[in-house]
Amino acid sequence: MKILMIGCEYSGTTTLAIEITKWITKVVGGNIHGAISFHDHMKLVEGGHVNPEGLKERDEKETQEHINFSPRHRQGYHHYMLAYHTAPGFFNDPHHLMTGMHIDDEIYGPRYKGYPGDQVKTLRLLSRHFEKDILEAGPDTVLVLVKASPDVIRKRIKECPQEYQIIKDEDIETLLSEFEYHFKRSRVGSLGKKIILDTSESSVSETLKEFVEKIEPHITDEDRLRILTRGKMLAS
Repeated sequence: MKILMIGCEYSGTTTLAIEITKWITKVVGGNIHGAISFHDHMKLVEGGHVNPEGLKERDEKETQEHINFSPRHRQGYHHYMLAYHTAPGFFNDPHHLMTGMHIDDEIYGPRYKGYPGDQVKTLRLLSRHFEKDILEAGPDTVLVLVKASPDVIRKRIKECPQEYQIIKDEDIETLLSEFEYHFKRSRVGSLGKKIILDTSESSVSETLKEFVEKIEPHITDEDRLRILTRGKMLAS
């Protein structure tokens, strides 16, 4: 199963990705690259390799070193991570789950990460390049947009503030619109392999159930066989 999950901060991408990897481990089976649940590298303070148990405990010294990257070094690092995680080797594994990736970079880079303003066209060209790599290596990749209403985003910020939040209150409507725009224009998930999950009024378990229902038409024959095999193993 190949999934690229995107969405504005506080929409629930990381939380849902954790639950999806638990579901894959339990129901689908098959190795996730290096026993890692999913790749979450594109935030200002990256989640890195996130396991089913949740986000790893941060090393504060390491975190500060990462924050103190110059914009030039941060951009170079993120583009290296994009090239690395769209390499064919990752797509040879049974599952490859990514969050944010080039779409996060294109939306957040110039606004919050200090990328030069004249990089906008370059970022668009790079996005097309990375999408070409994804389509060639993983043509069955499903693009998932996780969204929530502006009021819900603001409520979550107030109730559960993140220590290293990147988005600003005045940008929320614009960011939600941009993620939707990039979701629609993306070539990843072509031929109908696109899913929208609105978490505004749904619990995590309800959203996971909706994901399972919506991913069903896009499950590959290999994954269907894994599900049948996994079911028989658990029943025995």
